Amino acid sequence: MFGLTLIRTYELALVGLVLITTLFLWWKARSSDFYWTDFKYAFPIFGTISRAIRRKDLSYDEKGLSPDERHLLVDYSSNISAIDRRRFKNAYTFLLLAKQADRRPAPVWTLPLLFILLTAEALGFSFLLAPFISAEITSNQAEVIGIVVAFVLAIIAAGLTHRAGEQMYESGLIKKMRRVAENQTPKVPLYAKQIENDVDQNLDEGQHDVTRFGNRVLDTVEDRGPKWAIIAAICYILAIAVVSTVVRYENLHLGITEQSADQGSGSTAATNPFASAGNGDASSLPPDVEKSAQAASQRVQSEEAGERLLRGIAGIAGLGVIFVFTQVFSTSIGLQFGHLRRNRVKAAFESGTMGFSSYDDYEKNELAPKIRRAEMRLQQLRKGLYHDSQRSPSSITFSDWLYEKMRDDRSRADDHRNYVPPVRSEPLRTEPSNQTFANPTSFDPHRLAVTILDINDKEARRSHLAGLKLSGSQMDQLKEAINAEKNKRATDAEKARTADTAWIDDI
Repeated sequence: MFGLTLIRTYELALVGLVLITTLFLWWKARSSDFYWTDFKYAFPIFGTISRAIRRKDLSYDEKGLSPDERHLLVDYSSNISAIDRRRFKNAYTFLLLAKQADRRPAPVWTLPLLFILLTAEALGFSFLLAPFISAEITSNQAEVIGIVVAFVLAIIAAGLTHRAGEQMYESGLIKKMRRVAENQTPKVPLYAKQIENDVDQNLDEGQHDVTRFGNRVLDTVEDRGPKWAIIAAICYILAIAVVSTVVRYENLHLGITEQSADQGSGSTAATNPFASAGNGDASSLPPDVEKSAQAASQRVQSEEAGERLLRGIAGIAGLGVIFVFTQVFSTSIGLQFGHLRRNRVKAAFESGTMGFSSYDDYEKNELAPKIRRAEMRLQQLRKGLYHDSQRSPSSITFSDWLYEKMRDDRSRADDHRNYVPPVRSEPLRTEPSNQTFANPTSFDPHRLAVTILDINDKEARRSHLAGLKLSGSQMDQLKEAINAEKNKRATDAEKARTADTAWIDDI
């Protein structure tokens, strides 16, 4: 009873450790997610909003925001991938030219299926490992440890084969592009210069499409894609398959031999119907009867051994099929889904298009719902903070905060890319701070139109227009520039959406 209790305690402790580790990893993975942040803020009683209302700190900064309002704005905005239209256009064109616009991460249904296959593989492999575990523990404990070790080995195998599938896709695509470049007359280079995903994608507009592909994917002229995971996966899988199959067969053969020996030691007595007669001596049987009994016993043992061997081989084959199918499935996921393992390509998807084919779709399905959720939480917080206060909350909305953050981020990125060290020794003169667009030397209708159209919030756009001091002629020029920029963006978006890169598939 004590031993059984100890085994159950050991198994429960192991299951608890696995669950705690899984929850921790899940929490770490979700900690930077927008809806996880929303859950922490909206949780009743212990949530961030409830605690802030109970604390009720109404000190405010220069913008009229309380500390809790500012924290909410910062937390929600930092967990939204706010992408402006120009960034989206550059990223989408980048993915088109890199032959990655139609690639998507693996669907959710592949994860539970892969987990089931890994579990089945680990359970089958654990029966092989259990006999080799220390003899100082019970068979149940050895079986549990065998399952854990086998599951870890199965996860390593799945990870290697998945990475190998990605590298097979990557190296195959680069090889195809290299062959296309060499077959051109005259030959064209596969790589000329590195193009980032967040810059104007027309920098290499005059070059061949295969060169534009290399400019966005390759790092050097000789870059042919990594292959280390393919080699490692092949070696790892072959080693596990060969060793496990040999050991399983040897264990099966040894078990059959031991069973035959045990049966053979008492076969005569078991098949002698006269063993209890007289003094029970088997030698009292007639020689021909004894010989016939021994032959019958050997035939029975041989048939039982053959049947057990066939069942064991069938079991080995079944486990082998599961093992092979798991690795093929994991490799196929790497081949079919996900982008090239290049930082520029991943950044173009994760912080450029997020899988959408147009900016309007991104804004409607990704950005707008999160903005509405953040606005709702901000109003919920303000209602609790100011409902019995003499102060009125700030008029700053979450949209104002988010689009201001987007403009600041874009300005910093532009400053970083366009910075040129000054070459003059004399100090630079700056324009007066109260300069307006009415000054003919500073009025640039095209630049101003781009700035206005980059403001996605309608109210913020009207506010910006109302703050401009323009003459009648300048206002007319600005309207013409806005219409021209709208038409240009619509045309560019349509071209990007229908960009002809299908020639690659015809190779």
